[in-house]
This record gives sequence, structure tokens and C-alpha cells, in this order.
Amino acid sequence: MLKKLLSKPKSKKKKETASSALPTLDRLHEDELEAELEDLEEEELENELPEPPQRTSMEPSARVTTSQPANDLAELTKLQAEMAL
Repeated sequence: MLKKLLSKPKSKKKKETASSALPTLDRLHEDELEAELEDLEEEELENELPEPPQRTSMEPSARVTTSQPANDLAELTKLQAEMAL
């Protein structure tokens, strides 16, 4: 093949070299288009998906205070005083 290329006129060599490179260029162009299509499809999918729910804390928004233990202690003290009589 090298002998064939060397024996042909230079203009013909250039044409053959250029035409043999075209499939490679076409493949590169096709790969770029496929990558761009994948990006667009991924972006479209992201736009279609609903937003994830906002994570909420398990902590109450306000501190809950109860005076129940204090009331129980006061009642117990009162009962003990009554029984001591």
C-alpha cells in the first residue's frame, strides 16, 4: 500500500489521505452529538423529577416543659405530712 501511495501523484495522495480521515472525523462528530444528547436527556429527566421533600428536624420547635414531676413531688410531700399526723 505504501508503494501505491508513493507512486501516485501528490494531489491524489492528499485526496486519499483526506478521504480516509473522514470516517474518523465522522465518528468523532457522532460521539460529540451522542454525548450532547445524553446531557440533554439527563437535564430533561432532572426537570421532570419532583423535588425531594425538605428534611425536617425531629426536635420540637419549642421546648416542651411540664411541671408534672414538680406537682407530683408537692402532692407526695403533702400526703406524707398528713399521714404523719
